[in-house]
Amino acid sequence: MAFLLESDVQAIIYADELDVLTQAIDDHFDTAERSTVDFFKGYLRSRYDVDQLFTDYDGTGEDNRPAALVTYMCDHLLCILYATQPDRMFPENRRERCDRAKEWLEDINSGVIDPGFPTVDSDDETDINAPIQWNSNKKVSSTW
Repeated sequence: MAFLLESDVQAIIYADELDVLTQAIDDHFDTAERSTVDFFKGYLRSRYDVDQLFTDYDGTGEDNRPAALVTYMCDHLLCILYATQPDRMFPENRRERCDRAKEWLEDINSGVIDPGFPTVDSDDETDINAPIQWNSNKKVSSTW
């Protein structure tokens, strides 16, 4: 099973173009999908429960995957697949969409955007989900 399906990617790219990018080999799509999931997990792991968020989806039943996450992941997956092509075949709009996906992840990581993903439960006293932490530097005395 996988988090992203080819039908998800085909919502933003033609099926024929996807076949050209993957060279009609399923393993290329699967490898790019795993790489994309790992990339997104790396950004989201510190604040969100990635095991619950990135559950496998087989295309049947209710789709509980966040739509924005799926779209941005599809954009990143296409960037990985386009990277195997000659540079002149990498459309500028795909580069922009890949950059936008990374900016979205950085905004989530910095706390600018709250995507509503399931958070990690913290057992210790510090809340790892709090975007603001109150503390101060060690008191310094300037008297001699």
